[in-house]
Amino acid sequence: MDKDRLKGKRALVTGAASGIGRATSLRLAAEGATVFCCDIVAAGVEETVSMIAAQGGKAASGTVDVSKLDSCEAIARASEANRDIDSLVDGVFAERLREGQLDECDLTMRELQALAASFKATLTAVYHPRVPYPEPTPEELANLARIAQA
Repeated sequence: MDKDRLKGKRALVTGAASGIGRATSLRLAAEGATVFCCDIVAAGVEETVSMIAAQGGKAASGTVDVSKLDSCEAIARASEANRDIDSLVDGVFAERLREGQLDECDLTMRELQALAASFKATLTAVYHPRVPYPEPTPEELANLARIAQA
C-alpha cells in the first residue's frame, strides 16, 4: 500500500459507520486521502473518524440520510467548505504548537490530531450553506406554463 498515493485527494464515503463503508474510509485514509465520512448512524461514523485519526489519517464526519436530497446537499456543501475549515483548524493548532502553548500539556500528538479532527467535524457539521440552484431556462419555464394551463 502506497501511503502517499492519494495525498492531496479528498473522498466522500457514505455508509462509513460500519462494514464496507468503514473499510473503504480506512483504506482511503491509509493511502493519504482526506476522508469525509457520512452515515445516518452518528456514533458509528464518529468511531470511523477516530479510527482514521488514531492511524494518523485525516477525516471528518457528517450525519446524513442519503435518501433525503437536502441532507445530501448539505454534506456536499460542507465537504467543499471543509477545505477552509481544515486550514483554519490546522493553522490554529500549528500556531499553538509553535508558540509553545502546549509544551506542558500531557496530550500526545496523536491525541491532538484526534482533537483537531473532532473540531473539524463539528465545524463542518455546523457550516453547510445550501447549494445554489440554477435559474430555470426559458424552455423549462415554457414547459411549466404549458403544464399549468392543462
